[in-house]
Amino acid sequence: MHEDPPQWMKRSVTLTSVIVFLYGLWATVICFAGGTFPLTNWHVDGGVVPGLLMFFIGEALLFWVARWVSLLVLVPIGAIAMTVKQVKQQP
Repeated sequence: MHEDPPQWMKRSVTLTSVIVFLYGLWATVICFAGGTFPLTNWHVDGGVVPGLLMFFIGEALLFWVARWVSLLVLVPIGAIAMTVKQVKQQP
């Protein structure tokens, strides 16, 4: 039997996606303009080449890693939550 994921799981995936998008956008702007990456000590001089590399390669890697990390975290939590819900519904 297939059940839809709980509402909190859908919201957390959406929130994670928004946070990763904003971080990627911020990091891309830093790569074009130059400066220090957010939440790290990595400094780039900026320019067209680093900006385009971040835009096409860095963001793809960032989204791929974020997707798998969120799946690795949320799937077990969701499975536990759905099991607890089923156990509570049993007489």
